[in-house]
Amino acid sequence: MDDVYGFRAPAVRDIIFPEHLRLRPGNWENYKHAVEITCRLHLVDQHLTTGAFTRRPSEGVDWLQESELCKAIIVFNADNFAALGIETNDFAGNIWESLGKKMRAMMW
Repeated sequence: MDDVYGFRAPAVRDIIFPEHLRLRPGNWENYKHAVEITCRLHLVDQHLTTGAFTRRPSEGVDWLQESELCKAIIVFNADNFAALGIETNDFAGNIWESLGKKMRAMMW
């Protein structure tokens, strides 16, 4: 659905990964690539970078909706994301950075 600014959010079914790409033990690299490609396809990959919140586009795109879409792609495709202990009340780039650090530390 388009909003006032022209942002078009995809249907949830269009951002959910097949089972073999979802985040679970031993699948970090596959999941990471799937998130990056999916965000790129939906033109929100800039939100995977920490500090992206300082750069707002001038074309009238709703930046917060883009960040929320990017966050949904990250969170909805992780089995039991809450168990990872990463706060989701943050910008997508910060969540992505925290998740990457945690996965590297856990050797997923």
